[in-house]
Amino acid sequence: MYQIIRVKKLTKLIILSFFSLLLLSCAEQRHISSQLNSDEPGVAHVDYQNASAAAYLGGYASKVSVEQGESIDFHISTSVNGHYDLTIWREGPERTLMTTIENLDGEQHSCKNGYATGCDWPVATTFTVPNSWPSGAYTAEIPLVGSERQILFWVREENPGSTSNILFLSALNTELAYTDFGGKSLYAFNSSDNVKSTAVSLNRPLRGDGTGQYLAWDGLFPIWAERNGYTIEYAADYDLAFDANLLTPYDVVVIGGHSEYWTWDMRQRLKTFVEGGGRLINLSGNTMWWQVRFENNGRTMVAYKNYVIDPETDPELVTDNNWDYPILDTEYSLIGVHYNMGGNFPWGDFSHENGYGGYGVQKPEHWVFEDTDLTFNAVFGRTDDPQTATIEHEVDGTTFNCDLGGQRILGPLGNSGTPENFTILAIAPAHHSNHIGFGVMGIYTNDNGGAVLSTSSIGWARGLNDPTVGQIMSNILDKFSASSPLPQEPKASSDSDLLFYDRFNCNRLDENETYKPSSLWDSIATFNYHELNTIDDLALTYDCGVAWTGLNLPLNQENSTKLFAQLKSNWGTSDIVYTRAYLNLDGLLMGNNERFELFHHTYDPRFDLRDNIGFIEIQKISGQFETRYKTDFGSTEWINVPNDEPFLIETEWHNPDDRISLWIDGVKTETAVSIPADVVLNRMDIVLRGVDSSTRGHLCIDEYAFDDERIGAMTLPHREASVAMTNVPMLTPSQMQTVTIEVTNSGNVEDQFELTAVANYPGWSFTFNEQTTQLLQPNESQVVTLMVTPSFNARSDIENTITINALSVPTEKSNTSFSFTVDVAQMHGFALSESNIITMAPNQTNFIYQTITNQANYADSYTIAAVADESDWGASVSQQTVGPIEPGDSLTVPIQIQSTSDLNDPEGTTVTFEATSLQSNNSVEVSHTVQIGIINLYLPIILR
Repeated sequence: MYQIIRVKKLTKLIILSFFSLLLLSCAEQRHISSQLNSDEPGVAHVDYQNASAAAYLGGYASKVSVEQGESIDFHISTSVNGHYDLTIWREGPERTLMTTIENLDGEQHSCKNGYATGCDWPVATTFTVPNSWPSGAYTAEIPLVGSERQILFWVREENPGSTSNILFLSALNTELAYTDFGGKSLYAFNSSDNVKSTAVSLNRPLRGDGTGQYLAWDGLFPIWAERNGYTIEYAADYDLAFDANLLTPYDVVVIGGHSEYWTWDMRQRLKTFVEGGGRLINLSGNTMWWQVRFENNGRTMVAYKNYVIDPETDPELVTDNNWDYPILDTEYSLIGVHYNMGGNFPWGDFSHENGYGGYGVQKPEHWVFEDTDLTFNAVFGRTDDPQTATIEHEVDGTTFNCDLGGQRILGPLGNSGTPENFTILAIAPAHHSNHIGFGVMGIYTNDNGGAVLSTSSIGWARGLNDPTVGQIMSNILDKFSASSPLPQEPKASSDSDLLFYDRFNCNRLDENETYKPSSLWDSIATFNYHELNTIDDLALTYDCGVAWTGLNLPLNQENSTKLFAQLKSNWGTSDIVYTRAYLNLDGLLMGNNERFELFHHTYDPRFDLRDNIGFIEIQKISGQFETRYKTDFGSTEWINVPNDEPFLIETEWHNPDDRISLWIDGVKTETAVSIPADVVLNRMDIVLRGVDSSTRGHLCIDEYAFDDERIGAMTLPHREASVAMTNVPMLTPSQMQTVTIEVTNSGNVEDQFELTAVANYPGWSFTFNEQTTQLLQPNESQVVTLMVTPSFNARSDIENTITINALSVPTEKSNTSFSFTVDVAQMHGFALSESNIITMAPNQTNFIYQTITNQANYADSYTIAAVADESDWGASVSQQTVGPIEPGDSLTVPIQIQSTSDLNDPEGTTVTFEATSLQSNNSVEVSHTVQIGIINLYLPIILR
């Protein structure tokens, strides 16, 4: 009998601090040597090597998982004296008590040095799982004095696939690797004497309370799924190593958390599942990093993590990185991503507090983001709390290029092994060694209906309670578990047609308002290289680019730069290899007869590191740069190259025809070098070596590529816009009016343009409704509204032009201008000066001065006339037409007045002045008053 009781959800385990997580880093970098590489310093843990028996408490099960109806043994060591009850719980949205096994005898056992051989504890009880128990993750809870421990195990469906077509595989192998019970784990930091073990046993409790990190990482997904109405079935990744048919009943497999340790068979069975039409949802980070094997009937996991010291030599059994020698079975080809291009998080500036820890959207139109409000470059899944953020601890990524805009990702590179139709949906910057890496969320499909979607972060499931992340997860589960075919992912870009192609264009990936600045972005130039040894100030700059930005390589020290890129993802060699790059030596300062090595062509067997085979050499002779291809077995002739402008350099490595050749700007050199039969290539590196101490400055590299066919010159981008005004109204001075313009990308690459406008006369103002266009494809147009306000004195009688400038936003180059003539409406008007009063004597000539001011917005002339209202007075002007008068200018006209000689009638007169515009025919008049002054008459008196 068993009893089901609903209780409150299990209190969360205390999560390791950020620094502890870093110290638990699983991504040990294996260097090719006869020694195990050292791990990071340890953190506080139980010293099982010297511990007393009291430290060895907990339990383990005889099986990792059981089907309904099967029996399982529990091996237990408890501090409880006497009898105790063992309770069994199902872990889920609500922790459910399934049964109680009563009256077990409390016994305490030791496990000193049992990390590899097991604790060898006796069976405390055997339990048969009822057929009615649902598939799931279960814990057997062991009471201790003052606390408790758990035994984690899984119940599988007796009839797999009968309740769900979704199988969730928990990452047990990783928990086993990190567990130090008995004195050691597969890591030095929590192993006795700081020396890790090469084998760990299942016959011992898991770390922590016995559940490891299950409830902190991958166990969060099934809790969310069941809470949201999804029925799933359960197993452990361990089960895949021993059951070739484990995946067959299912349509969808989900892995999560930290699924780091895989056997050869596990990977091949998952590959077969996907190739046959199965669908994999990879919610894990640092996935499939180590290959391991199981011994002792599956109860011991072996991981030397270095083939040199592993006694097993079979690539399917040896324990090392999957992607490297001698296994050469990269995880890129299965899950699309790899830790080598991802990194650690949080680390330094890349922290939750600095705006990181979420995914920046690249493809908002993809079905994965349906029913969200996400837009391009929007960040989702980010919080300030690592317990609820999707990016945490470790992430996986892949190589990629960006378009001629620096922000939009084209797709993976050919030599990564990532499927060429892997759509990069979102990215998250991370810290990888001394440079930047990226967590990559992406998806690919195959012709058989199979698909793989990778979120690539250990912490993905921690963010599922975020509504946006939850919606995305629902979209994925609904689409993957449906019977209808998935939309097929298109080929990401033509870049994957080449073995390797670095455009050096991703210089604007950090332009997101959420991100705070970080110096790590300065290393963006190096992120496509699996290994590097470089100075810090490599940069992507426009001055170095022939297409967008290019790689700026400073020359200021010996062995300053090494960027390693293998030909193929499995380190395979090629008999025929062509390279192509654009170089610019304009910024290079070299003395006469100085030289250095540039590109290195290398064979790297991975077990006996060999130096380069050949390289490009550059020298300066009498002020002229020269280059050649040099090897230990011969060289091409020196050939002049431009000193101050970009040039195309190509090489050919052709074993079948026994030659090495060089092209400069498409012209092949006359000499070739013979290749020894035993010389092969598998690496083409960007290397600066042999730089003279007096050589300074920098050189530029752009559009670097290699392939097994000649690549040749690229079609260089042409950036240009054309602008047309679709309506030009009659413009009125000081009045805002709308002008509609159409901007067309007349270049051959996508582009966006910043628009400005200027008039040929000052005082005009312009406002665009969108001053920067959207990203326009070649020949694509966008209509933009321009609000124009002519100056108050804009003239109608001269040619007015508006010039539209369209500047390529990404490059701040290729500024093109278009001028349009616009008509300004006539604004009529003129004014006369005010009336005057003058006094005159009889029979006198005088003048009144009249001013005419042109208030129109054009030059005007006027007919003028003056008349007195008394016939015996005279009034006249010297000319009948005056002008032209410029707008705002004035002209003064004299009016001649002739007074009367009649002394008996000393009355004045009114003189009316009238002016008429010749342009508008409008008239204005002013009346002036003329009056006769008092006349004093004196008669002489003659005295006689």
